[in-house]
Amino acid sequence: MVKAYPRRLEEGALGIFLIPPAVAIAVALLGGFPLGLLASVAKAQGWELGTRTTALTQAHGHAQLVGWAGLFIVGLASRLVPRFAGAPSIGRIPFVAAVTALSMGLGVRVVAQPLVGGGIGHMVMVAASALEAVGVTVWVWHLFPSLRRPLARGAPFAPYLTAMAFWLVTASCLQVFWWGLHGVVGGVPLLPFPLDQALAGALLMGFVVNTIVGVGLRTVFVFFGRPIPSSRMVWSMWVPLQAGIALYVLALAWTWHQPGDGWQRVEAAGHTLMGMGIVVPALLSGFWRPPVRLQARSREPGLLVKMGMAWLAGAGGLSAVIGAMGLVGDSWVPLAKVDVVRHILGVGVITTMILGMAFLILPPFALARQGKLPYRREVRLSLVALPLATLLRAVGGWV
Repeated sequence: MVKAYPRRLEEGALGIFLIPPAVAIAVALLGGFPLGLLASVAKAQGWELGTRTTALTQAHGHAQLVGWAGLFIVGLASRLVPRFAGAPSIGRIPFVAAVTALSMGLGVRVVAQPLVGGGIGHMVMVAASALEAVGVTVWVWHLFPSLRRPLARGAPFAPYLTAMAFWLVTASCLQVFWWGLHGVVGGVPLLPFPLDQALAGALLMGFVVNTIVGVGLRTVFVFFGRPIPSSRMVWSMWVPLQAGIALYVLALAWTWHQPGDGWQRVEAAGHTLMGMGIVVPALLSGFWRPPVRLQARSREPGLLVKMGMAWLAGAGGLSAVIGAMGLVGDSWVPLAKVDVVRHILGVGVITTMILGMAFLILPPFALARQGKLPYRREVRLSLVALPLATLLRAVGGWV
């Protein structure tokens, strides 16, 4: 009885951090994936939806980045970062307040953008963005103290997770500002294309990819029995990634506010630097090696993690290539090519890594491994479906 009490406390503490992943699944299944499918079908069939097709696309992207990937990160980072740092967990009240504000703002944005038009739609977008920004600020404010000690002692994961927090707050503030300046196109609330792309880049590369690399340095390298990179190596990977994100966001934002020649080279340089910044840690992880530190029953789910790191290397290499092509041709990188990289990251890396890490670390699956691994079919289905979906989307977008 006495021994079971701390265990129940630990389970209860973990349970609250599973709320954001649960909301993330709901957002993806009810919003992100259906909106993406609807937008794709509308374009393919030539439906006359006007600017609502663009609204569907923007809502889909936001649901996937902030909802599917973002809320998963919020939940797991709130649990893992204090454990990595040996610091106290985030308090329940600020955690619940942050998740509630972020989820409400996200839900309003995803539902209202394709449906509510005119000035009302614009005001709703501003309010939804403000709610998201409040949730993000509260969360980062209470998470960042856990990163101070790891930063001071040179922990490899700390610079990436610090950058993750910075880019999330930056994107949230820019979103509120830009929605306040620009609102309605063709009767539908829309962000101008360059600004929407800048936000997507800041969220995907700055928030999500920084998290994947940072957590990977703390966990994936251990799974594969790889040596942790030195502090000098970490910073040599970190600087190009952050510089590339900054150049990309700056080029697109400045092009909208003050059009001029030369920004296409800045954008292309951003793609090249971002690619270099993610391909190196992916290769250093040794994803082609067997996960020697995982037990035999964990190695099948561990294949998803290997696969995610392989796709990360591929996305990084492709980003560097399309950036170099833009520099040589002195042109903007075609959106179709950028979209290929983003969907490789979205499906091949983010979704694959989410499922792989969930199968490995979430308590229901960890307990199931003590038996006969009843979720083996789900793992094998993921091992087949996710790479196939990634490959088809990449090839279809490229050609």
